[in-house]
Amino acid sequence: MATRHFSTGRARRGMVENMKDSEGFGRRGERGGEAMAIGDLLRTVAAPAMRRMGFGRSELVARWPEIVGPALAQHTTPMTLRYPPGSRARGVLDIATDRAQAAAVRAEIPELIARINERFGYPAVAHVKICVRR
Repeated sequence: MATRHFSTGRARRGMVENMKDSEGFGRRGERGGEAMAIGDLLRTVAAPAMRRMGFGRSELVARWPEIVGPALAQHTTPMTLRYPPGSRARGVLDIATDRAQAAAVRAEIPELIARINERFGYPAVAHVKICVRR
C-alpha cells in the first residue's frame, strides 16, 4: 500500500474536517462540562489509590511541601499513614528519606507531627517512622 503525502495545507485541513464529521473528533458531546483544574482532577483520580496506602485524605500527599516546608519536602516523601483498628486518629506515618538526611529528619519529627495535626485539625499522626531509601 502506498503512503500518500499531502503537499498543501488545504488537503490537511480537509482531512481534519472529515475526521471531525465522521468520528466525532473535536465535537462537544454529552461528556462535555465545566473545565476542571488539573490538580482537582488528579486528587479525584488518585483518591482510591491514596486510601489503599492509608491516606484517607490525599491532602497530606498533595500538600506535603506546604505542610513540612520546602527544605524538608526536598528530602522526604510520605509513604503510608496507618491508623489503629477502628480509629482515624493517632496514626503512624511512614516517611521515606535518604540515608544522609535521616538524622536531620528524625530531629524534625516533633515539629512535623505538630504541623500535620494542625493542618488536619485533630491528632491524625502520633508517630513517624523513617524509612531509608536505597
